[in-house]
Amino acid sequence: MPLIIPDEVLKELNMGECVARIELACRLFDADKLSKPAASRLAGLKRVDFEEELAKRGLPIIHYTLEMLKQDMEALEKKWASLRLFPYAEPQAFSPAMDSPPPEEITVIRSPSADFSTRRNWL
Repeated sequence: MPLIIPDEVLKELNMGECVARIELACRLFDADKLSKPAASRLAGLKRVDFEEELAKRGLPIIHYTLEMLKQDMEALEKKWASLRLFPYAEPQAFSPAMDSPPPEEITVIRSPSADFSTRRNWL
């Protein structure tokens, strides 16, 4: 089913057909109405180009759900459990010494190489 947007509306929005399709696809993806592949097709763009358009608009490139986070955490826990740094030692829980009081004073020692004012800003 074709969607027809009158030329007057596009002129009022100061958009061409291509830009309007990209804008519509980005907004529908952001509202979880379209998947990324479907939104990319609607916009007439490759996935990478569509992601760039999302980024230009400050929209998320991926919708990271709570379920995805849970799956990732379970996978990390399984991977962590399979790693044994000391294969012949029994695993022990780490617990910091709680009975020692915090230090009264913290001394920071700066080395000349820690002076960042003379280094280039790489960010």
